[in-house]
Amino acid sequence: MFYIDNRCTDVYFNLAAEEYLLKKKKDNFFMMWQSAPSVVIGKHQSVRKEVDEKYIHENNILLARRFSGGGAVYHDEGNLNLSFMETVERPDFEYYLQQTVDFLESLGIVAYTDKRMGIYVDDRKVSGSAPICKRWMPHCVEGATERTCCPVRVCCGPFLRYAVRWRISVSICCLPYL
Repeated sequence: MFYIDNRCTDVYFNLAAEEYLLKKKKDNFFMMWQSAPSVVIGKHQSVRKEVDEKYIHENNILLARRFSGGGAVYHDEGNLNLSFMETVERPDFEYYLQQTVDFLESLGIVAYTDKRMGIYVDDRKVSGSAPICKRWMPHCVEGATERTCCPVRVCCGPFLRYAVRWRISVSICCLPYL
């Protein structure tokens, strides 16, 4: 797995980097990143229902939409995003969640998870998750002069593989131990 220590705080770049790594690369990646003050909404959410547009405009808070579902979240420099992008036969979302809990515990922070894959410290939610799978399989097609391989979206098949993008956001400001 390649590690990307992304120091860029541009929320648009960071979300685009996640999407690009998932959709265009077959290697496995782990990326850590933070963003300048921003509200990030899921792909199916309504801006009018979820965001006080006047407030974010007056306070220079950016608005971005991610390509996965999930709820609206606030990002700033006190929030650490951990993105896992991995091609696997069967996604195991709990694995990434446990990796994050183990990391927090290595810092002396007692954390636990719930059924909705949130992370809690002292009965306060400090992290949420936004998993997404993109299904693909190599499919060979005949070209005009040569045979080429290209990834094609499929919904089923014996050779189905998953490219998993898993973002876990840990609000550092909620962790008094750091």
